[in-house]
Amino acid sequence: MEKDTEKCGWFVFYSNQLLIIRQADGWHIPYGEVPPVAVPIGSTVHTIGTINGYTAKAYAFFGPVPV
Repeated sequence: MEKDTEKCGWFVFYSNQLLIIRQADGWHIPYGEVPPVAVPIGSTVHTIGTINGYTAKAYAFFGPVPV
């Protein structure tokens, strides 16, 4: 059975840094149906509200995010 997926805004934190992506119109948090990088074991995904009409989710990364 497939799970329903929804597009979310993803806030990915490492130390005091926030993951952002560069697009033609500037820098943005990533949006998508899945996290932009795999959620590490031991990290919890938190639903923190909404952003631009989408669910906003956040989690911590425990090392530099692979490019």
